[in-house]
Amino acid sequence: MRQQTSERANLSADRTRLKNRIHAVLHQRLIEAPVKDLFSKAGLSWLRSLCLDAPGQRALEWHMRQLAQVETEFQLLDEELAAHAYQHPQIKLLMSLPGVDYPVAESLLAVLGDIARFPHPDKAAAYFGLAPSTHQSGSHCYHGRITKQGSAHGRWMLIQAAQHVARHPGPLGVFFRRLARKKNRNVAVVATARKLVTIAWHMLKDNQPYRYAQPKTVEAKYSRLRVRVTGKKRKTGCKGQKRPASYGSGKRTRAVAALDEIYAVEGLPPLPARFAAGEQDMLERHRVAEHAAYIRQAHRVARKSLTS
Repeated sequence: MRQQTSERANLSADRTRLKNRIHAVLHQRLIEAPVKDLFSKAGLSWLRSLCLDAPGQRALEWHMRQLAQVETEFQLLDEELAAHAYQHPQIKLLMSLPGVDYPVAESLLAVLGDIARFPHPDKAAAYFGLAPSTHQSGSHCYHGRITKQGSAHGRWMLIQAAQHVARHPGPLGVFFRRLARKKNRNVAVVATARKLVTIAWHMLKDNQPYRYAQPKTVEAKYSRLRVRVTGKKRKTGCKGQKRPASYGSGKRTRAVAALDEIYAVEGLPPLPARFAAGEQDMLERHRVAEHAAYIRQAHRVARKSLTS
């Protein structure tokens, strides 16, 4: 898994590098693309129809051939990783974390390996190079920036995942926003990445999914993975099911399952029936106790709010 996730990251970097080179060929000749996404179906068709000077045409065709080959290899490897993630309960467990889809979950699990190797979550964070550096001289102790030792690929994937936590309504989002106000966004991102490792360590150790995930987001992640691997979509609704109260009113709503129901469908362990006293106190201090209770219940929301 370590080798495959590293190869996927390398292919992704190669793909980005080749796209930048194609952009450079156009920029050198002051050619502006007529489409917003140069590498969409329409953009690629336009690139193939271009007629440049001999060196530019040769460079463009060379980069296009390389890009097509890298894209093919990337898709083949990504399909293997998706099939592996679909069958792996620990990867599904980690996918419940905010900002973590199956590529990040697989990279995280590949770096951690056997969670028993780390007696404490701080050891796992240090293994990713997310622990602060320490300099001691006599009776003086100074703490500086993170060490950046260990797995650079795993650390980069966690940093990307932490970028998505800024708007999360749960405790992680509150932590991110509070730190971003006091320090700056970069400090908040790195600190959130470290917290993701800490939470992941507890989840794998206790075999429990994340308790404060947004049900619709988590359900969408599992649904995308299932459709990609099996091609099967779940039927929504069944014969004899009652129509919603908003039917015929012009208000479009969508049913959202409770978080416990989503985890049960995916074969994940159930959440605890009630929070411990210390956990409940933390939720109330951060003013997210209502959110934690709300996501444990099935409800309906307006469709517009889901896409906003």
